[in-house]
This record gives sequence, C-alpha cells and structure tokens, in this order.
Amino acid sequence: RIVRAVSQPIRLSTGDEVGVGVSVGMAAYANDVMSVRKLVTQADQALYEAKKQNERRWKMFVGLRA
Repeated sequence: RIVRAVSQPIRLSTGDEVGVGVSVGMAAYANDVMSVRKLVTQADQALYEAKKQNERRWKMFVGLRA
C-alpha cells in the first residue's frame, strides 16, 4: 500500500502531473537476529534487490544471503 500511495501522480497548480518512484526494503525480526544493526542490514539488502528490479517495488529479506 505504501508503494502504491507514494507512486500516485501529483497534479501541480499548473495542471502538470509529476510522480515519484519508490523502492522499499523490509526485514522481520527473527530469533537469529541479535542486533538492530543486523536487522537494518537485512532490510538494506532487500532494498537493493528491489532497486535492481525496477522502481516502485518492495522486497522482503528472507533467510541468509551468501
């Protein structure tokens, strides 16, 4: 819902429409996460995966990456 809401065109007072793209990376807390830093790192990895695919995407970190 966040990606859809942010990606909606915005109509300026001039009548022109502008838009933005957004990519979101998410990670869920799990028992193997021992620090906030690790959780943020996982979300960051998911974000870069979303960015590689295209704008207006979201990705969830799942499991360990080599």
